[in-house]
Amino acid sequence: MIKQEPSIENNFHKHLEETAATKQYVRVHYYSDLQELLKTTQVVKSIAERNGEEYLLLANGEEIPLNKLVRVGNRLAPGHDTDDAYSCDC
Repeated sequence: MIKQEPSIENNFHKHLEETAATKQYVRVHYYSDLQELLKTTQVVKSIAERNGEEYLLLANGEEIPLNKLVRVGNRLAPGHDTDDAYSCDC
């Protein structure tokens, strides 16, 4: 049997679950509905699903759709590792 490596999406989702389980205080970068790059440093409370979409729930009450995330802690979201528009390590 060939062991398959977990996909990038699964690795990122696992990172989010671990961050939420340990209530880590991390920097979160994400895009708003207007495509603005926003940054906050918060405690990650949990991941929730509503109407078939998953959200990252932060201690300040923000709910960020997982598909809008760019970075959580030191981990880039899938699809942003080669993103020229987001190449700085801010």
